Amino acid sequence: FGKFKIILNSVVGIIRDQHIQYVWGMQRDISEQKKIEQQIRESEAKLTAIASTMPQALYVYDIRTHKTVYSNREVW
Repeated sequence: FGKFKIILNSVVGIIRDQHIQYVWGMQRDISEQKKIEQQIRESEAKLTAIASTMPQALYVYDIRTHKTVYSNREVW
């Protein structure tokens, strides 16, 4: 077998009198995008595992929204 690919299909059609008159579409290879998304998930899992076991408190705070984005401890 060849290489595994993930393809996104988009199809548009025109229906007249309850019958399909015209159909056209596009296929896009999103394999690289899915590979990168998986790498990000794995990286986030590693970071979470490290942060949850470290003895220090770690907070990520968004100064624009004034909210804690991540914390490895309960907020006081």
